Amino acid sequence: MDSFRRALELEPDAIIAQGTSTDIGPAYLGTSRLLTSPAACERDLDLVVSAAVERGIPFLVSVGGGGNDAQLERSLDIVRRVAAKQPRRLRVAVVSGEVDRGYLEGKLAAGVSMPSLAPSHLIPPSLGAEHVREAECVVAQSGPEVVQQALSLGVDGVVTGRTLDAGLFAALPLARGFDEALSWGFAQVINDDGVATTPAGVSDGALLGILRDDHFDLVPGSPRVRCTRGSVLAAMIRERDDPEREAFCGGILDFRSVDVEELPDARSVRLRGFGWSPTPYAVKVEGVRRAGYRSIVIAGMRDPDNIARYDSLLDALREKVRTVLALPEDSYRIDFISYGRDGVLGTREPLRDVAPHEIGLVVDVVARTQEEASAIAQLVRSSVLHTGYPGRKSNEGNVAFPLAPPEIDVGPVHVWSIWHALPLDDPLEPFSMRVEEMGG
Repeated sequence: MDSFRRALELEPDAIIAQGTSTDIGPAYLGTSRLLTSPAACERDLDLVVSAAVERGIPFLVSVGGGGNDAQLERSLDIVRRVAAKQPRRLRVAVVSGEVDRGYLEGKLAAGVSMPSLAPSHLIPPSLGAEHVREAECVVAQSGPEVVQQALSLGVDGVVTGRTLDAGLFAALPLARGFDEALSWGFAQVINDDGVATTPAGVSDGALLGILRDDHFDLVPGSPRVRCTRGSVLAAMIRERDDPEREAFCGGILDFRSVDVEELPDARSVRLRGFGWSPTPYAVKVEGVRRAGYRSIVIAGMRDPDNIARYDSLLDALREKVRTVLALPEDSYRIDFISYGRDGVLGTREPLRDVAPHEIGLVVDVVARTQEEASAIAQLVRSSVLHTGYPGRKSNEGNVAFPLAPPEIDVGPVHVWSIWHALPLDDPLEPFSMRVEEMGG
């Protein structure tokens, strides 16, 4: 990566990369699958670790996608392979954020209230012991304090499970004595990386942050992109329900007085004016429960007569499943996702009544078992192919299937069930850390 190498020429104090997120949905936490392939992880970690070791600076990375212990350990195997290529042995701090359910039940029994952080019907407004018991996996977002503790041990690098994205980037500035407003403001903007540049999303998009007493600069590594006032402000309000403030584990970051100055090189920016209001310390805990098993069918429809009666066709398919399989109606769910009509916006689609010339149909079935989900998908597949309608000229061919077999068993389905704040007197309490020597 040219941008990465160019950024290294400016002699950074650390190399930081975050690899955990909830943006990817609950499946990765529930199944412990890695977000990216081991080969891709190894390529990226090789770049990060090798560059850090060569320059004698720490690498700070969160790994695994969902960030549970299984993902952490699989990612550590990759780190060990990378470490084996280095010219000396490395001391690496390993931080686990997977939370034992007994720990949370003990907190609840002691009267600790854990309010929801998400306005969703899937998330209980206050965490209860029953929600903890039904969760398959729970992780806590570590704040910067865990990374700071690891750095105080003089390690070569820190590898964590689930971590607050901005916390990973705020750890070193806070450890070096920069004030909280500047450190968190820096962390909040730079953790979005290429999103703060234009054009946004360029894959070769390493971003360098330079902190000084009352401001920080953002310098893109790639000559193909630049930071502008607009691109940085857009990154600051991205994925926010409040464009002026962002709550973190120990305070609220205030954007209202931020000044973004475009620098003379026409590609870097300078930011100052962040505010910080301390709040009682709490970390976010994230958990998933199993909601069933999924099978899908993908089909294409182009016959105008069939499309004209599309809604009645879907009603007939639902009725066929209900009468033929006779399963309890609350034991399964069928969603018909209709691309070309309203597959993206659903009932909010303003052009829903405009007849499309074709429909791409995704049948999404979730049931109690994989066998039941598969049986429903197979019945829908055969029924959608052969169901008659006025004006039909043959007894089959209603749809075309791009894949064989048309029904695909996807596996377990997980949903977010814990998305709550865990109050803490000690920011390190839910997390465990060990130092491992590797490589050399």
